[in-house]
Parts: sequence; C-alpha cells; structure tokens
Amino acid sequence: VTLNRNTIPFDPNGAWFTSGLRLGTPALTTRGLGTTDMAEIAAILKLILAHTTPSRNESGKNVGELSKTKATVDKAAADEARARVAALLHRYPLYPELPLQAELGI
Repeated sequence: VTLNRNTIPFDPNGAWFTSGLRLGTPALTTRGLGTTDMAEIAAILKLILAHTTPSRNESGKNVGELSKTKATVDKAAADEARARVAALLHRYPLYPELPLQAELGI
C-alpha cells in the first residue's frame, strides 16, 4: 500500500501536521488483491488507528502537550496487525516464480 499524508480542506492542523491519509492501491491490484483483501487492509488500518495514542512532548515550548508527530501503538494491536499483514503477503507473494519462501522460512 502506498500511503502518504495529505492536507484536507479546512484542516485545523495546517499543512505541516496534516490530518488526511491517501492510500494508493495499484501495486495491490497488480499482485491480484481484490475487494475482500481491501476490506481486510482497511480493517488492519482501523485496528492500528484505534489503538494509537499520541505521545506527550518532552521538550520545547509545548512540553507536556500531546504531540502531533509522535505516537505509540498498543503492542498487542501491532502484533495482530503484523500477523494479518503476513497472512496477506503469504497469499500474494511478490515473485511467485522464485522459490524465496522456502529460503526465507516463510
């Protein structure tokens, strides 16, 4: 998934700390992922975002305030997301004609 942050109209955070995310899927569809897989990817993203909390600024003029750039993800949610991503990658190998899975222990 190609993912980058973008500004959205009337974003209260301004252009530097954007609130919008842009998801690009051409690489996924090229590998053969379909609508069910896209729903799984959306669910994984939702899992991570729901279990992410902003960190507190430790220095600077905003000490103690919530950071707009640093956050912490719950370890259990991150582990679950990694497992779900690994399952997707296993179903859609990048180069299926190469015997890399056995060599890498996948």
